[in-house]
Amino acid sequence: MKRVTRVKEAIARLQAVFLDAPGTRLSSAQAIMLAGLEQSMGESVLEALEQAEFLRRDRKGLYHLHTSDPMMSGEIAQNAHG
Repeated sequence: MKRVTRVKEAIARLQAVFLDAPGTRLSSAQAIMLAGLEQSMGESVLEALEQAEFLRRDRKGLYHLHTSDPMMSGEIAQNAHG
């Protein structure tokens, strides 16, 4: 049960990093640091958020919100929380 809670918290932290500043483009290391996560957890969550189409990675490897529509981004965030 604690593992599930930690994963949900990690998802929420990374989502907040991108929702607080929708135009932000960050490397995986930057996003993980800003969210205050361990490297392995952060990488797993970034991959999951990319697969869920919450985030997109550009040619330079930088992550950003998949959509620029803040309403859609909020909808994705709510769905990710269950």
